[in-house]
Amino acid sequence: MTAALGVGIFFELFWLDSIPAGTHIPPNSAFSTILCLGLLSHFSMPAPAELPLALAVSLPAARLGARLEGWRRTVLNADYDRLLRWAAAEGSPDGVSDPDMSSPGAVIWKAVSRMVATNAIVCFVTFLALGLLLRWLDLPALSREMDLAVTWGHCWLAAALGGALSLRNKRAYAVLMTLVAAFTLWRLFQCGEGGCQALWFVIIGTNSM
Repeated sequence: MTAALGVGIFFELFWLDSIPAGTHIPPNSAFSTILCLGLLSHFSMPAPAELPLALAVSLPAARLGARLEGWRRTVLNADYDRLLRWAAAEGSPDGVSDPDMSSPGAVIWKAVSRMVATNAIVCFVTFLALGLLLRWLDLPALSREMDLAVTWGHCWLAAALGGALSLRNKRAYAVLMTLVAAFTLWRLFQCGEGGCQALWFVIIGTNSM
């Protein structure tokens, strides 16, 4: 439960600057959350000690979820046209005669079923691909060898970059990236753990742009 709450808070903070305004489809944070928790459970990686690896590979999945949502909305255009034809035929004296026309209940049921099936298949295939890739590269063992002293505070602080990006101010971006670059260079000249933590912040910052 603690890991689920921690991961959920991380992704909510991370994508804070991306909101569903107009036709913009924000990254699907739920998709990344499910994949991240699945990887943590499958590889028995304790959170938050080995959380950076699972977060880093799960972040791009949110973009995949957004593209999937865009495709789903495009498909729904055809259902919308069928509803319009059904409504027009209902108001005519002849009633509904076109077999292609569907009632609102049938269209909604079909759309929900298609969404659930598509999301489940894509999530399963993505999880399988990431699991095989991590096992092939032996990244979970490497993560244990690195022994990063990561806490939930570190993860949430990195995710807070999303709040900074939501300012929509170029000067704020410049100051933020300058501070991150300076901190990264300073920590890379340190030994062992410090350099690894700096690279972790770089990975998170790159995915947030």
